[in-house]
Amino acid sequence: IIFLGVTLSGVIEIFPMINDYKLEMKDRPKYDAVEWVARHTRPEAIFISSNGFFNPAALAGRKLYCGYSYHPWSMGYPIYQREQTVLQLFSPDAKKAAICQVLRQVGIDYVLIGPGKGDWPERLDAQKSDFIQNWQPAYVSKEDVKIYNVADQCR
Repeated sequence: IIFLGVTLSGVIEIFPMINDYKLEMKDRPKYDAVEWVARHTRPEAIFISSNGFFNPAALAGRKLYCGYSYHPWSMGYPIYQREQTVLQLFSPDAKKAAICQVLRQVGIDYVLIGPGKGDWPERLDAQKSDFIQNWQPAYVSKEDVKIYNVADQCR
């Protein structure tokens, strides 16, 4: 009975292996933005980002102020307050002076905005933010990931 149960439960594991080719996840050194983050930022640098899944900063081993909600929530971080801060910073109404004040207050070193709308919070559209409209990125990857250095922008 145990052998039959183990065998049947193992069948379920075949499907991820069969479908593995359908989702390509680039990592260092194939993902240009991950490579840049790893080479040009301090290991203790903190990023705020418009996306949580497959985030270049996280893939490079850097800290995220607020990544995909489940992970920081499970570690006891105040995720709901952090999500509100992210929404505030990426709001189209937020202006540079107020943004810089909040970024300094919470200790953010870099802002990372991926192409497209982003994947969290659902109300977030970073492409309409002041970062995209008025800030100069420190780096733009081949994949159109924009990275902004807070120290350079908030003098």
